[in-house]
Amino acid sequence: MIHTFSQTLVDRVQIASSASEIDELEQFRYTVYVQEQGKNVDGADHARRRLRLSSDDTARHYYLRSPDSAQILGYARGHLGTFPEHLEEPLQLWRFERFCDRRVLFLSSQLMVAPRARNLTVMRALTGAQYRDARRNGIRAWLCHCRSTLTPIYVRSGLRVYGPDFDLGNLGTQSPLIGICEDVEHFLSLKSYFYPLALEFDNNDDFRREFHREFPSQHPKEHNHESTDV
Repeated sequence: MIHTFSQTLVDRVQIASSASEIDELEQFRYTVYVQEQGKNVDGADHARRRLRLSSDDTARHYYLRSPDSAQILGYARGHLGTFPEHLEEPLQLWRFERFCDRRVLFLSSQLMVAPRARNLTVMRALTGAQYRDARRNGIRAWLCHCRSTLTPIYVRSGLRVYGPDFDLGNLGTQSPLIGICEDVEHFLSLKSYFYPLALEFDNNDDFRREFHREFPSQHPKEHNHESTDV
């Protein structure tokens, strides 16, 4: 059965556009990353209890509120075609430039969920909203990174690990992942929640073919997708 129950939540995800929204999200990020998880993150303002990063100004900020709008349940950040310099080599962006313009790539980062709502439903809503927004802006693939212990969750939803793990300081060892936006058959084979979202758009197979030409070892049949249900 394809996961569709979180699709209605995708419509509830908002993109911050005001200073007051950004301020509230900076406070939410501080609460999760610094206060709860104890991470020593550059940009943490302990006096104001805010977390602001230097790359925030060029980012899109996605968030989901509780049904009564009283609390933020989850947050994710996205960049359309721009990448922090420290990720250039770990994400192997130079290899993508052999077959596409980086302006068709999307970077997803800072995905976090409030403790009271820490489940896959909120994650699906946020990443689903990012996917839809990326497609509306001409994006062909989205990149992200996560701890290697979490990669089965992302792989089961339709992303692929496409390079070696790398160290990201306070965030520890990370695995680079890619989701190919028009990989409809792959999404369907996994019963992924991205499948119904992909059907909202016209799709073709050219990016996927070019990707596998450049990264020939990263074929979906090489991965076992059955271990984690997402």
